[in-house]
Amino acid sequence: ADDGRYRFRIHRPAVVTAWGELCHPLPASVPRVPTLLVAADRADFVTAEVEAGLAHLFAPDFRSVHLDAGHMLYWDRFDETADGVGAFLADVDARTA
Repeated sequence: ADDGRYRFRIHRPAVVTAWGELCHPLPASVPRVPTLLVAADRADFVTAEVEAGLAHLFAPDFRSVHLDAGHMLYWDRFDETADGVGAFLADVDARTA
C-alpha cells in the first residue's frame, strides 16, 4: 500500500457474498460423484458435523484428507495437499478406466 504495508487484495462485497453462499445448510441430495474433502485441521471451517453430513450426502464415493494446516492448505502444506488430490484423482481415474 502507499503507507508501505502489505495488504491482501480483496473485494469486501465479494467476501460477504462468498460467506453468505457457504453458510447455507447442506442440501437434501446431490448428484452422486466422487468427492474429496481436504480439511485444514487448524482452521475452524470443517466441523465433525459438516464432515459427517458431507460423507452421508456423497456416500459411497466420499473421501477426506485432514492436514495439520491453517486455512490456506496450499500455502501451509502444498505437497501434502497435492499428494491427497493426486491420489484421489488417480483412484477415480483407475475406477472409471
